[in-house]
Amino acid sequence: MIAPGRRAAHAALLALVASVALVPSSGRAQVRLERYQPAPGEGVLSTEAPPRAAGTRAALQLTHAARPLRVHRRDDALGPVETEVVSRQLGAHLTASARLRPGLALAASATATPWLDGSHDGNLELAPGRAGFGDSRLGLRVAGRRRGPLTLGGSVWLRLPTSTGGPWTGDDHLGAAARALAELRFGSTRVLLDLGARTAPRRRVANLALGPQLEARVALEHTLGTLQLLGELQASTGLGPESFLDLPETHVEARAGARISVGPVELLAALGVGLVRGYGTPAHRGLVGVSARFGGAPPRSDGALPAGPAPAPSLAPEDADTDGDGVPDARDLCVDTPEDVDGNLDRDGCPEPDATAALVDAAIALAGRTSPGHGVAGPLCTRELRGAVFFATDRHTLDAPGEASVRALASWLASTPGGVLEVLGHADVRGAPSHNDPLSWRRARAVADALHRLGARPGRVRLRALGARAPAGPGTDAATLAASRRVEIRLRPPCPSSTPEPPAPRW
Repeated sequence: MIAPGRRAAHAALLALVASVALVPSSGRAQVRLERYQPAPGEGVLSTEAPPRAAGTRAALQLTHAARPLRVHRRDDALGPVETEVVSRQLGAHLTASARLRPGLALAASATATPWLDGSHDGNLELAPGRAGFGDSRLGLRVAGRRRGPLTLGGSVWLRLPTSTGGPWTGDDHLGAAARALAELRFGSTRVLLDLGARTAPRRRVANLALGPQLEARVALEHTLGTLQLLGELQASTGLGPESFLDLPETHVEARAGARISVGPVELLAALGVGLVRGYGTPAHRGLVGVSARFGGAPPRSDGALPAGPAPAPSLAPEDADTDGDGVPDARDLCVDTPEDVDGNLDRDGCPEPDATAALVDAAIALAGRTSPGHGVAGPLCTRELRGAVFFATDRHTLDAPGEASVRALASWLASTPGGVLEVLGHADVRGAPSHNDPLSWRRARAVADALHRLGARPGRVRLRALGARAPAGPGTDAATLAASRRVEIRLRPPCPSSTPEPPAPRW
């Protein structure tokens, strides 16, 4: 059964698709002046990214472009003259993306020009025209398997001539586009590369040689808690012999902005500046937007759960024994579960289902390898400093106790120059994995960013997002949920030189 929120999101996407197909075209020769097209889903400004998030995402952006169409001519009496055919243009962009299956998403977009202003200077072919509905697009987005920090993908688009406005609000022909996408992740930084081409009939409008276009975009996103800093460079040029790198048909624009997350909602603001004078390239641009995720968000209210303070964080000393089984936490592979329920005592701190497993444990204790009862044990020299930082419901920012715990941990790092710090993000069991997994990653990222600010080397910290797959305990009572909203911290000091150091955890 599909959740009501997801049904509503899919219905909204289908309504957008239907509106794309049903809006009539004006039938006159038209050209899309607006070069900015917001990317759907996880993209940055207009740069697309391979799809990865579950659920549905919808966004609305408003843009203001100053002087996007300027015509230069020489007057016998006045000399060089510049006419601002379109001096100001306001755009509205609606986008939606829904995951069909892992690595495959359906996307749709619609644009409108609510207002534009300019002059025609006696040339009706270059008149600014009137406002109206613009082009629409339908697309499929795909993502390949992630290999280390790199994810590759692509998208294909069908552009529909749904414009009802003047000659600059949208194209008057069907079109298609294809893009190759790449995403690189380095800690809290993402780099996106978007290369593609779009079709268009060859024709001339005044001195413009219009036709197929080659497009390139590169974007950078850096996350600081709930804030994301964005930068982008977009360029395009004609593919014809008359238009390739020809100034009137070439577009280059740089943009910078910020996006802030408030639960499932994101708010966006950015500025842009045109670097050449090609058509559709504004002297400067401003844009604002809002987007929301559907289909994976947890309940927005805790219901009857008390809103008490989160449990106090603590860092366990090396000789602590949380479960009282006689095995110190530094050597206990099951810190919260006492040793052996069947009387077969080994020294790994975990219960065994039968004597056979105990014998296996005795053997693997010498090799430091896998036990069938509980995963992987490292070499016996491994010691762990364990601790946790706790978070409020649906939040990933550090409070004052959390900051204090991170500062205490930073002092341990300063006194222990070697070793690996593993930061494990968790969420409580409410909500879908599509919400909990990114939330647990942002929590781990917040702790790692705080450690970096306090002097920890980035290469020493390893992050993992576990979502709700490792709750603090069974049940959904308030105490268990509060204890599950955490980031676990494990410091593994280096082994003596005679024993190999355990490999750093992969994330």
